[in-house]
Amino acid sequence: MTSPEDRLAGGGLFGLHRPIIRLLLLMHRSFYLILVGSVLAWPVCAQNSTPAVPITETFEQPGLVPSAEFLPSRLLSSPLHQVEAQAYHDGLHLSYRLQSPQGTETVVGTLPLVNRLREIRAVAHLEQLNRTEEFTKALVQAGQDKVQSVANLVKDPVGTVKRLPAGASRFFGRISESIQQAEHSTPDGKALLASALGIQRKKFQLAMELGVSPFSSNPMLQSQLSSTARAMAGGALVVGVAGMAVDGGAGAALSVIGINQTLQQTLVESTPEDLQIANRQILLSLGVPAATVERFLMNPWFSPWQETLMSNSLKEIGINPTALIQQAAESFSEQDALYFIQLTRLYHKRHIDLTPLQSFRIEQGLLCALDAKGTLVVAISADYLIWTPLVKQRATEFATLTAPDGPIRALTLMNDGAISARAAEELANRQIPTVAYWLGPIQ
Repeated sequence: MTSPEDRLAGGGLFGLHRPIIRLLLLMHRSFYLILVGSVLAWPVCAQNSTPAVPITETFEQPGLVPSAEFLPSRLLSSPLHQVEAQAYHDGLHLSYRLQSPQGTETVVGTLPLVNRLREIRAVAHLEQLNRTEEFTKALVQAGQDKVQSVANLVKDPVGTVKRLPAGASRFFGRISESIQQAEHSTPDGKALLASALGIQRKKFQLAMELGVSPFSSNPMLQSQLSSTARAMAGGALVVGVAGMAVDGGAGAALSVIGINQTLQQTLVESTPEDLQIANRQILLSLGVPAATVERFLMNPWFSPWQETLMSNSLKEIGINPTALIQQAAESFSEQDALYFIQLTRLYHKRHIDLTPLQSFRIEQGLLCALDAKGTLVVAISADYLIWTPLVKQRATEFATLTAPDGPIRALTLMNDGAISARAAEELANRQIPTVAYWLGPIQ
């Protein structure tokens, strides 16, 4: 039989060069075998000579983000303010740069920013009102000089509390007690008492309508609220604030958490001392130890209104809130206090709208709530939650708490701000669904 080489090289011109052609074919076959062997051996050689490089997990990074992604246009700028185009995001909270007639400042948190904008607009509105002839006449009719000696109790609650006798409650929580001292030491003490309480009630009413806190530490707001309240107390000045307040005013914010007209009226007409007594009764009836209740009510970072809203929300939930109150009592700043106010509102919403809660508890150092279905609800208050090593670590820790036959059978995370798509996906992969709510500001 003729070989392939013979057929390829037989006859004609190729017959003259048969030896050369055979040599070329042999060389071609040898090269082919060497090439195939090299390819087959390459993975083994590569494995032995170069170690595999592990894939590095990526995370979302803190940094500058557009303010417009978190604020509607009406809050970005107005004739009275300007929010810088970029905010700094630390992974949880946003820091905004705000310019206003009161200067340039950094405001940490979206809710504090909304409250700050309300204060700016309230000050501007009241300043304009207080320059009118109507205001001047009303102030004279109200007897400014007569009540000036007690007006500071309403004007500057933060400063006044530092001048009150030892043991007085924070802000002007013991205003009636302090004015009663004036009642016994001055001939017209009873008139002073009535005037001061009348001013206080008008101030609370005005603050409620403006959507600001009568306990704000903003000195310009306190001054304008107090002077206007003195004029209103005489009955000769009617203040119109319709459409003035930022983001719908107080009524809109309070209605989000189910505050009815009766409770709004209670906030306006009650002294801080009266509110404190009522809040103490509520918390004690829910099973909070007396010492814990006192630490919470005496904490200077919660206003009487905030304590009242928290206490009434907890009353509607109806379970022992000792774990919550214990942590809230340790607040060391306004930001701390707002954090626990927002947690209370989130748990209240979960209880009312979705599944009733059966207990508050501390898990991995965080305040949580277990609902009737065995789901551990982890509420946080973050402007924008992204996927960071810290969030991954916390998710891993919480994932170990669940067991099909245990008290904790599932997890869910609630936030009053935004959650990135990446964070929501990663948490879902770990069987932790997420829910984001915008609860709105609160005084």
